[in-house]
Amino acid sequence: MARKYTTEVLARDRWSEWDVFVNQTPQGTIFHRSEWLLALTGDPNSISFLVCRDASGAIVGGLPLVKRPIRWYTTYRLPPLTPYAGLVLSDPSPAKLANQQGEQKDKALALLAALPPAALTRFPLALGNTDTQPFRWHGYQTTIGHTYRLPQSLTPDEMWKIIDSTLRRAIRKAEKDGVLVKPSTDIEDLLPLIHLTFAKQNLGMPQSEDTYRRLWAAAQNMGRGTIYFALRPNEKPSSGTLVVWDSRSTYLLLSGTDLRERVGGVGPLALWQAILGALARGQAFDFEGSTLPAVERFYRRWGGQLCPIVTVEKITSLPLRMMSAWRDHKAARAMIQMFSAIHRDD
Repeated sequence: MARKYTTEVLARDRWSEWDVFVNQTPQGTIFHRSEWLLALTGDPNSISFLVCRDASGAIVGGLPLVKRPIRWYTTYRLPPLTPYAGLVLSDPSPAKLANQQGEQKDKALALLAALPPAALTRFPLALGNTDTQPFRWHGYQTTIGHTYRLPQSLTPDEMWKIIDSTLRRAIRKAEKDGVLVKPSTDIEDLLPLIHLTFAKQNLGMPQSEDTYRRLWAAAQNMGRGTIYFALRPNEKPSSGTLVVWDSRSTYLLLSGTDLRERVGGVGPLALWQAILGALARGQAFDFEGSTLPAVERFYRRWGGQLCPIVTVEKITSLPLRMMSAWRDHKAARAMIQMFSAIHRDD
């Protein structure tokens, strides 16, 4: 028997209810928090929170809705650098497995029925949630991405043993060459390294510097972020890794390296220290995966578990559907070209 849930869009003066729910439920992340979404959008009027409540009035599920128009079309999509802020549900009540599954489906169906109309709606499901049936019943399509995750149960010694030998050699070489890793809160030293990393690939930075600054300000206000810089004594940083975290996981969000430097292993050494920081806090480490083959191969060498990320999407506009198909076609061609270039000499 389907359970009855009421739904509502929270008034702005009640957004704190959403943040409390996000902090308490295992599916919630730092990216669901209202402060994070405000920082990345810069516009409170573009954000709303749709929630469902049980008979007692407690929030048991919800979805951040970020309005990001495409031309004259209304679309709901996550802002950049916000990988997991999709549908989030509380744990089901203790019961038989069939009843637990039914409860989670009823929450999702209640939220989907209350979603405002849009030309495009796209959001990820929480890590570990692969039940796409409620969404398919509502006309959504699904895609699967992946990330690598290191469990919080690892000790530093266990972590050192599972990473690839090439990474261990690179880390040892950087340490032998006198490279130090220092935590910092100064994003201004990281921005040039991000510039240089993309310039090496003949690409511009995907986001503006102001976007990175707003992101970092939000992380700092929540006390949830550190930048690890690798540098020689009395020299400027050669590599930087920015991580943010919530109560359960640390996420690799930004990194950059000055590839003109002749000191090897600076990137792996900075990342190694970021991982040790996560383990010290008792958190899993999420590489926030990449579809780029070279990046995926680098992350894979750290020995993490490959985890699926399910994204659901519904497009009701035919022009946007055609634009989406063309975007996917171009992305597929670019992927094939990169893969061919990597393996040309194999």
